[in-house]
Amino acid sequence: MATVRWKWNIREFEAIRRSPQMMSKLQRTAESIRSGAGEGFTTSAVQGRTRARATVAAYTYQARKQNARENTLLRNLDRGRQW
Repeated sequence: MATVRWKWNIREFEAIRRSPQMMSKLQRTAESIRSGAGEGFTTSAVQGRTRARATVAAYTYQARKQNARENTLLRNLDRGRQW
């Protein structure tokens, strides 16, 4: 049986990770998680050197306290899974 060899195109992977489509997908995912978490949470999306990133964070004192007590962000991760 012949051995199959893969040659990964790293530049193409980087182009996909930096694409506007990926940035909008990440923003939608972060917004979905934030909406499930409730009041006091905020989202941020930035274009890095090698990829786009999105974060959801507790913005207010009450939200930080709620997240520490109830793991609000962790419990809402499933809202970000869009198949």
